[in-house]
Amino acid sequence: MNAREFALEKKHGLGNKVVSMDKAISMISDGDTVALGGTVITRDPVAAIWQIIKSGKVGLKVVRTMMSFEAEFLATSGAANKLITSWVAIAGPLGISRKISSMTASGKIEFEEWSHMGILLRFLAGSMGVPFLPTYTMLGSDLVKGLNVKQIESPFDGEKVLLVPAINPDVSIIHVQRADQNGNAQILGMPIQDREIALSAKKVIITAEEIVSEDYIRQHPSETTIPHFAVDAVVEAPFGAYPTECQGFYEADIGYLSTIASADRAEGGIEKMIDEIIYKKESFMDFLNTIKPETLIRLGMTMRLLTNGDT
Repeated sequence: MNAREFALEKKHGLGNKVVSMDKAISMISDGDTVALGGTVITRDPVAAIWQIIKSGKVGLKVVRTMMSFEAEFLATSGAANKLITSWVAIAGPLGISRKISSMTASGKIEFEEWSHMGILLRFLAGSMGVPFLPTYTMLGSDLVKGLNVKQIESPFDGEKVLLVPAINPDVSIIHVQRADQNGNAQILGMPIQDREIALSAKKVIITAEEIVSEDYIRQHPSETTIPHFAVDAVVEAPFGAYPTECQGFYEADIGYLSTIASADRAEGGIEKMIDEIIYKKESFMDFLNTIKPETLIRLGMTMRLLTNGDT
């Protein structure tokens, strides 16, 4: 069944889609193509990624416009055997991922690299229901070698253009600030490409800092980025993007991200982190409970001061 058929079969009316994280992740099958919302250290769906690894998923093809430490965790744990992206780094100032570079060079992970615009256009094409979109990006670069792209002459002016194929993930996972039980999801700050990631997918999982009433959603319509009819499951996941940032709720924990960067430079460091914070913990909340409360409070209060002024 293709993405269009999935879209037509979905229940487009209102209805309670709130489920547990475990139930939501059970929607993912081994070998699926899974798209992640957010970018680098903005609104990573970390709680969902934690559950994917904990539940023992394997062979996933993970696609995200720009990846962070989740690429290392998913690849190292064996949950993912292919990454499709334009960038992998712990965080901008913390350097690129040595673990992914090593795994790619040794053939332990397949790495498919696109330009930023190229992968964005793939999601856009998928969300529009068209098979491809034309672009100038990547023309003349080595990125096109080995990629499933086509170069043609424009029928209008004869100029060379590149056709990039649509991507329709089996499942997209997007972390947002607020959602109602129906799946209407609100994103504060940069929406990035999350609307396209949702609309291009066969199934969509929303994880939210808080679940709010339908009335609240109706009172703030301009903040609703993803409509209910695209969503299959809603999970309440406070601090679900930690240690990355979620505007209006908390900042990125650069200290913890630096710890991950240090593990990336140590032999077996990422494996040890996965064991300590995932396999040896019963839940994502158990992991959060290992973070000093004053750290979580400081991150949340600082962001609220920045966004709300004198509150």
